[in-house]
Order: sequence, then structure tokens, then C-alpha cells
Amino acid sequence: MVSPKKIIRAAIDDVDRLRARLLALLDEIDDEPGKLGEIAFKREDKRLTEAGREYLRRRFAEGASLSRIAIEMDISPSAVRYHVRKVFGENKPSNVK
Repeated sequence: MVSPKKIIRAAIDDVDRLRARLLALLDEIDDEPGKLGEIAFKREDKRLTEAGREYLRRRFAEGASLSRIAIEMDISPSAVRYHVRKVFGENKPSNVK
């Protein structure tokens, strides 16, 4: 039987490795809202760029929630809903009202 201390130490090691990976990701991401790395999601007039629309389509197809996508792109959930409806048209997914 594995002792509880060994389990806890292993969990702490896992958390430390995850923390290091997350910190490395933070270094790669710009601090400017509406951008992920060097990808601009919005134009100066606040409309989505083609890269922004493609990112939204891809993230939604991957199963990300509307609110998660909104946070990632620094836009409102209703804007995400609008763009998903626009992209999918009559074939919109059932989870988009």
C-alpha cells in the first residue's frame, strides 16, 4: 500500500510541473486583450478579423463553451453567440439559442 504522504508528495510534484508549464505559456502570450499570442481577434473598429472568426469557429467545434470563448477573445458571450449563429446558419448547433 502506498502511504498518504507519498501520494501527497506526488501530487505536489505534478502541481509544480503544471505551474512551470503555465508560467511558460504566460511568457508566450501578449497582455493585450483580444489577442492570443500575436493573433489579433478584433480590428480597431471592434469587429472580428478573419483570424478571430476562424478561432471562434475552431474553439466552438472543439467543444469550448460560449462563455469560455468570450473570455479568451475578450468579447461578450452574446457576441460569440451571434457569430456562431452567423457561421453555422440553419445548421447551428442545438446548444446555441
